[in-house]
Amino acid sequence: MGRKTYPLDFVMKGLPEQTRIRPAGQRAIDKALKELQNDVWVIITKKRTGSSYDDHISLNQDKTAEIQRFLAER
Repeated sequence: MGRKTYPLDFVMKGLPEQTRIRPAGQRAIDKALKELQNDVWVIITKKRTGSSYDDHISLNQDKTAEIQRFLAER
């Protein structure tokens, strides 16, 4: 099964606008993304889109069971 990636901008637009536009909200988002990357739950890569490169995000397939356990506990 192949890995699905999504543009990070697309994912960010799914967050509440009030969170995205405020500096405190942006810091919280950046902190959460950094924690997810440090735990290797998500992978952020640069992908070519037309003539530029954009950040894309995907779940780490090797951590699927761990992520599901975490979500089940919540």
